[in-house]
Amino acid sequence: AGSLPPWVTCLTFDNVLSDVSFAQLVSALKAMGQLDLTDNNSLDHSVIPQQSSVAGAAFEFLAICNSPGLRGEIFMSFFELIGSQLHPSGGGLGFRHPSLQSLVALDLSGNLLGDDSVAALLSIVYNKDSLCSLERLDVSQNAICSGDSTRQVLEQYMKTHSRSSSDPWCASLSWLGLGSNNLNQGRLALDILEMMIDDGLGLSAIDLSNNDLSEWDGEDLLQVLLRVLKSGRMLCSLDLSSNSLSNSSIEEFIEGAKSLEGSHWLAYLGLTNNEPPLNRIQIYGIKDVLSQGKIRRVGRFNVEKHQTTMRLL
Repeated sequence: AGSLPPWVTCLTFDNVLSDVSFAQLVSALKAMGQLDLTDNNSLDHSVIPQQSSVAGAAFEFLAICNSPGLRGEIFMSFFELIGSQLHPSGGGLGFRHPSLQSLVALDLSGNLLGDDSVAALLSIVYNKDSLCSLERLDVSQNAICSGDSTRQVLEQYMKTHSRSSSDPWCASLSWLGLGSNNLNQGRLALDILEMMIDDGLGLSAIDLSNNDLSEWDGEDLLQVLLRVLKSGRMLCSLDLSSNSLSNSSIEEFIEGAKSLEGSHWLAYLGLTNNEPPLNRIQIYGIKDVLSQGKIRRVGRFNVEKHQTTMRLL
């Protein structure tokens, strides 16, 4: 990795890494960062921002996926490279690992990391001081199951940095993939949607597909979604495909969404391969609801485009 040309910004390792090669990759990334950090010592940081990369590759997308045999402790070493590091002089300047400082998308799907490892990664993503810049994170197929540790991390973020807290702050993450994680073993999916009320988690898109989700102890996932749509405008896309939402739940959602009279912003709702399957009336009802959200988003885009044009004149 240390010899990669600077124009290489995307790397994918799909079921090709062994424990040894993964450890070597982490070591190479760490070595690149130490080299860049040493080079940074002689720079005037009042002129060059502390997040600048002076040497080495600036990765924007990295995928390490479909490798369930990799040891968890190596992943933990990798996660540490995504967060901040202190300047070796002790001056307190925050540095992300230079080779990952531009990383905006990370795909870790299909690794069976488990709840604790996913929570460890999210604790970096949702840590204001880590300077993490991830916008897209895919941790589908990682056996999160009940997700108790993941829930604790998200709840701590909400408690510490919500709009009503003393230190409001929004993480950069906007897309989160949690598909195929056996989330039906707990209420994590429901809790996440509840945290998204009033745009709480700052997510514009989330994938909860293929988790065999249904009603949880009488609490309806789609009714919580209605509360999300009523209270905020950030959520654009929600994938609930390949779950087990009841006909009555879907129909109540359609009626509730129509009552919003086009005041919501949802443009995509995945319900394919639901069990039981949606009937034709439900399919057209969902399309009608989503068309209202698309119209609002296109309208806002046009307004913002016009405002940008006027500023440039």
